Amino acid sequence: MNIEQKGEEDTFEKDYWRKYKSLTNSSKIDVPEMESLAKDALSEGFLSLAYSCYKEAKNWEMMEKVVMQGLDSGVFENESEHVRVDIYFFMWDRIKNKVYNKYIKSLTDNGFRQDYPSFRVADTLLLAKEIVENYDLGLSIAKGGIFSGCVFLLVGLKTEIIQVERGDDRKIVKFIGLNNLEHKLESSRIILFDKDIVSGNTLDNVVNKIRSFNPKTLDVFFNYEPSSPFPNMEVLKKVGDIYFPGMTNDKGEPYIEDNFKNAAKMFREFCG
Repeated sequence: MNIEQKGEEDTFEKDYWRKYKSLTNSSKIDVPEMESLAKDALSEGFLSLAYSCYKEAKNWEMMEKVVMQGLDSGVFENESEHVRVDIYFFMWDRIKNKVYNKYIKSLTDNGFRQDYPSFRVADTLLLAKEIVENYDLGLSIAKGGIFSGCVFLLVGLKTEIIQVERGDDRKIVKFIGLNNLEHKLESSRIILFDKDIVSGNTLDNVVNKIRSFNPKTLDVFFNYEPSSPFPNMEVLKKVGDIYFPGMTNDKGEPYIEDNFKNAAKMFREFCG
């Protein structure tokens, strides 16, 4: 493309942007007209404009397709920081939607009440992707550990749900869901999922029970950073590695950085 052709293309794209601004300045968005402009922009390869048009039209499905095309072509690498930030948040929003749908389905299928807690989805997902290959099986302690278990399931780890049943004195009397897992636990690399740790007593009982099946390794993943100290600190000596969203390495750096590149990787995997 020579300089003259490039100038003509720039003028052509500016005309599209002027039409977009005209539509957005209206008191009410003309959705059919906005989507028509988006379609034309997409056919011309003006992906940022197509993205903006579909965003105004609230067409999330087409926004996903435009973003995927932009990632594949590398167009967004040269976009302004403002556009990249907007796309970054959109990617995580779509990923979170899929994660929460999986989580709610798991709660419903197992007879638990639905809720929408403020989990750190991005940090949990990125960390899960980083360490999932270290394990053969994940065990979610119901109900708090189901969310993290769902995330690890999405990145390829076989997970099961176990429940703790207590008597009137609050002591644990039964573990529900472990009876059919004995052959899977022995000599396996296990990771436990729980919401957090308050006293440590429930986790201690679960850890002791699972250790009786002689797993090869037993690590723990919490939804939130454990607060300390807590009454039964000794339980942490009975497990190997302890993970939680937002944790840092020995240098105080994020275990895995939440940036545009990593968000794009997750978006390709879950929305492609």
